[in-house]
Amino acid sequence: MRCGCSIGRAATRARSLTFKGDVTDYDWSPDGKKLVLEVLDDPPPGSDAADEDKTPAPIVIDRYYFKEDETGYLDSRRQHLYLLDVASGKTEVLTDGRFGERYPTWSPDGTRIAFLSKRAPDPDRDNMWGLYVMSAQPAAAARLVTAFVGDSNTRSSVSAPEWSPNGRDIAFIAGTDHKLLYYAQTKLNVVAAAGWRSARREPGAGSQRDPASMVGRRKVDLRAGRG
Repeated sequence: MRCGCSIGRAATRARSLTFKGDVTDYDWSPDGKKLVLEVLDDPPPGSDAADEDKTPAPIVIDRYYFKEDETGYLDSRRQHLYLLDVASGKTEVLTDGRFGERYPTWSPDGTRIAFLSKRAPDPDRDNMWGLYVMSAQPAAAARLVTAFVGDSNTRSSVSAPEWSPNGRDIAFIAGTDHKLLYYAQTKLNVVAAAGWRSARREPGAGSQRDPASMVGRRKVDLRAGRG
């Protein structure tokens, strides 16, 4: 499937940028010159729009989390991050692999991107999410800032990260006890963007710990940029 993005500003003519994959989220850089895109992987062979008239291939279930309301059966595709240069239309891959990345957000100075990802050995069986930060350039390593509980892939239990104006802190909403599922209370958390451990230690490795002990909770005035 090809996805087109129409980009324009006041007093300018909108133009369409087309590439393979579905854009599921995006965020403008502070200077307006770039976009970070959250893009779903290309459809597997036989499922593209060009094959709609053909007999669909059999559904092969190889995931623990294999079906979703409204979406239907899930395959092995994941969302990954791309960097789009608005002037040239050139896109570059920021993340890839078997883990998906969600809700990308630019830092105020436009040098870093924060995002959420589940990177346990089997993300389908683990409710621990990680808040990551990476430089806004291809091949940059993602650094784990903190880990927390999220009940699903929806904004009802997790939220996109929000940077403080000075770029020192990141706020986000997360769930509490995953055993309570949709009845659990969500809480506002604030952590230092500098983080507290290396991304080599995946969130799933600490899934038996109390998430509250893993998240910094100091107060910060996000409106004034004071931390």
